[in-house]
Amino acid sequence: MKGLIAALMGLLALPMSRMFCLVPPKDLGVKPTKSDYQTYVSTGGWQINELKSSGGQGTGQGSQGTGLGSQDTGQGSTGTSQGTGQVAQGIGTGGQVPGQEGKTVQFVGQRPLTASRTSEQLTALANSSDLKAWKYYPVQNVQIRINNDGSVDSSGRIASDRLLAALSRPGLDMTGEERSLMTDYGQMLKGNPAFYIKFTGGVTNNKVNVNFSKAEIGPIAAPSDAMGEVNNHVASLIMRKMVKVPGLSIKSLTFQSGKMNFDGTVPDKIYMQH
Repeated sequence: MKGLIAALMGLLALPMSRMFCLVPPKDLGVKPTKSDYQTYVSTGGWQINELKSSGGQGTGQGSQGTGLGSQDTGQGSTGTSQGTGQVAQGIGTGGQVPGQEGKTVQFVGQRPLTASRTSEQLTALANSSDLKAWKYYPVQNVQIRINNDGSVDSSGRIASDRLLAALSRPGLDMTGEERSLMTDYGQMLKGNPAFYIKFTGGVTNNKVNVNFSKAEIGPIAAPSDAMGEVNNHVASLIMRKMVKVPGLSIKSLTFQSGKMNFDGTVPDKIYMQH
């Protein structure tokens, strides 16, 4: 990993920021519509709420709504959802979830979920105004394609200013080495460069298995001999973050025949700071 960073830093010491801007994201051919996002929500997907800034008036108890944390009625062709139909505990005084104060993404409640998602639905979610409103959302113009062989491609642009702001915050649950590497790498990102990744993997009983075969930023591709260390760091970081999400437990998450399949429990509601 250190060798990869050193190589990239050497290349990027050249005046390449303009080249990074000129390289467009790869077109993966995924063209979602509004109905894809609507189907995602109606079949148990997160309906994201705004987390009010500290000092605002909270709602006390959450209300019944639609989507995640609601009484689910949708059963779409690409997935099903098992809603609890119960009113979840809401945001408390000051616009914060008790016990999660200071976090810009906060979670409430828990319910079971069994669902399948298409490439179009995941791409629609990644580009939804709900997610993009989060003050640290680090990507733009994302496409996610799940291939028939179970591999996943993703492309888009990195929002450099948001990524650097996120990396500077405490509490990311990263090791000192990971934080140092990410900070050094993040400082090299200029002008919202394009990215592309390809990976296989999944989750079984909360254990993450991930295998990146390609990773590119702008015109620079990560060397293949660095992928093993990247996979270890990514899997470790994801598992450390997963256990910190209240209500999340993944029995199975797989990518098969062009779909992502999920079985487990998820938070009822998600709040994001704008």
